[in-house]
Amino acid sequence: MGYSMKQAVVQSLETSLYHNTSMTLNKSTRDVSPNRVKIQQLQEKLQSQVHDEDKSTANKREFYEQKIKQIDDKMSRAQLTEDTKFKQMKDQISKLIEGIQTEQMSRDLLDERKTKELKLCDNNIQIELNVERQNRRESEAKITKMIDERLYGLKLDLAKEKKIREEAEERYNRTFGESINRLQDEIELENKLREENSQQLVNKLSDEIGKFHEMLVLERKREVRERKDTEENLLKLLEETCIRVEKTIVNAQ
Repeated sequence: MGYSMKQAVVQSLETSLYHNTSMTLNKSTRDVSPNRVKIQQLQEKLQSQVHDEDKSTANKREFYEQKIKQIDDKMSRAQLTEDTKFKQMKDQISKLIEGIQTEQMSRDLLDERKTKELKLCDNNIQIELNVERQNRRESEAKITKMIDERLYGLKLDLAKEKKIREEAEERYNRTFGESINRLQDEIELENKLREENSQQLVNKLSDEIGKFHEMLVLERKREVRERKDTEENLLKLLEETCIRVEKTIVNAQ
């Protein structure tokens, strides 16, 4: 803009000077010859200055254009370098993000697989526990049934033994009662005959009573011994049954 203004001013001065000079030359050529020469010299000098100014301005313009071009080249190279660095960083970040996403996907897949495996393992354990509980309930039911059946059998055996014992006692009582009644009859008969042979009768009765008493004592002892043996055998059988049942329960567990 400064150069254009200077050029415009120079052109304006040059035009004005040329116009004035032409007018002066038209009025009197001979009278103003020296002035004309001066004016012409001034005009040439002015044109030379304008030419020098134009040349200097062109040189400056070329210099500044070169500087601007150099700066522009530097900026372009810097921009290219920055773009390259940015692209490299962007690629690295993209690769890093891709690696993180891949790692996250791998972890998610691993977590999902482990979760499924744990769930499957838990289901298998629950199934095994249910089967074990069912087997244990069945085993306990079988053992309970065996115990109940065995106890029922023992109760039947005890009831039969008790009935046999009661029948034996009743039979013994009936037999001995008849013997006692018979002895009483004999005693009454002997009492009637006592006067005839009282001492012999007394001795005989005493012997009979003694024998009968001994027989009763022996029979009672035998009965007590048999009853005791029977109870001991039943208790022993019951203990053996309980031991076998306990072993069966332990083995089942």
